[in-house]
Amino acid sequence: MSISAPPKGVNNLKSARIEENAYAEEEALPKKALITGATSGIGLAFLKLLVSKGIQVLATGRNQEVLDSLGCKTLNLDLEKDRTALINWIRDEAPDLVVNNAGFGFYGKAIDIPIKDQLAMVEVNNKALLEITLEAVHTWLRKGKRGVVLNVASGAAFQPFPTFAVYAATKAFVVNLSEGLDQELSSRGIRVLASCPGMVKTNFQKRASGNTSERSSRFMTPEYAAERLWEQVLKEKRVDIFDWRYLFLVRFGQFFLPNRWIGAFLKRFIGMTQKHR
Repeated sequence: MSISAPPKGVNNLKSARIEENAYAEEEALPKKALITGATSGIGLAFLKLLVSKGIQVLATGRNQEVLDSLGCKTLNLDLEKDRTALINWIRDEAPDLVVNNAGFGFYGKAIDIPIKDQLAMVEVNNKALLEITLEAVHTWLRKGKRGVVLNVASGAAFQPFPTFAVYAATKAFVVNLSEGLDQELSSRGIRVLASCPGMVKTNFQKRASGNTSERSSRFMTPEYAAERLWEQVLKEKRVDIFDWRYLFLVRFGQFFLPNRWIGAFLKRFIGMTQKHR
């Protein structure tokens, strides 16, 4: 397992600067970033956005063909099985922006999904994210650097979610972890943020259901989600929920609606977005 350099002819760009940014006044934007799960969906869209701003990126994923086309440093690895090379890179390179985007889920009743598959989901969505986050934080503290961790959670993290129960629980872990660490570390110049998109037009739905997902106007584009992630980094917003349905449930529904009503609504909603064969 090795880190691939950018393809020949692709130059590293200088970091962009803006008048206001997430790190400090008159300080540069992040010069070096890590993105996991960068070969599709939100991760790929966010990678392209960062590269367009002149930020050096290490992209991780499992699709070598896509990795070869990205024009940045890449690392082909399965976060479920072996994270050693990635952890060593974090310790050596100390990227000042770490984006934990890799993750997956399964639609359906938890009792109908193989236990080993659900444990694999916890390994990637939670254990890998926790290890990467803490390694980045320890590296920054050791080197006296500032940094931002952006953990991609989900709007599904804030309420009971039948037929999506374990995935939603993994994302609740991500939100709570991020908020707690951010409160511990923000005074030391380190931020840990949680981004909570709603339904996005990606390959996630196909993998989650094992079937063909319906392309719906209910879904946002990966490009829109990437712009929201970037805005969150710039504003250092601790938690950002950017789907009006989930935002309504978080800000209003959980205080005035019984959990069983919320769960029934979400079960029906998720069923409407799936086209089962």
